[in-house]
Formats: sequence, structure tokens, C-alpha cells
Amino acid sequence: MLDALKEVRDNLVYAKSEVYSAYEETPDYDCNSSGRSYISQADSYLDRASDDLDKVIELMELEILGESNV
Repeated sequence: MLDALKEVRDNLVYAKSEVYSAYEETPDYDCNSSGRSYISQADSYLDRASDDLDKVIELMELEILGESNV
């Protein structure tokens, strides 16, 4: 399970990279402002999901360490 969560985290990193590339490749014209806003918001959601996933992984690792010390 922990390995699966770490793979999900890796995929989030790849997704963030793609979002960054999409944002940087979108020309900074007024007609693109709403699209750039959506991309920026998606990046924010990915950041939050990544942070949440890091916390879950950390808790699972601590739980596994606690079980191995018993």
C-alpha cells in the first residue's frame, strides 16, 4: 500500500510539471487570462493533494516503524 501511495505521489510530481509547462507555454494575452487562471488553480489543487499525500505517507511510515518495534 505504501509503495502505491509513493507511486501516486510521483505521478502528482509529473502532473505538476506538465501544469507548469502548460502555464508557461500559454501566451500572456488578455484572451488567455481565464485559461491561465484555470491552470494556476489546477496547480494549487495539485499542491494541496501532494501535501496531503505526503502527510499520509509519513503517518503510514511511522505506523510501520511502530509495528516493527513491537
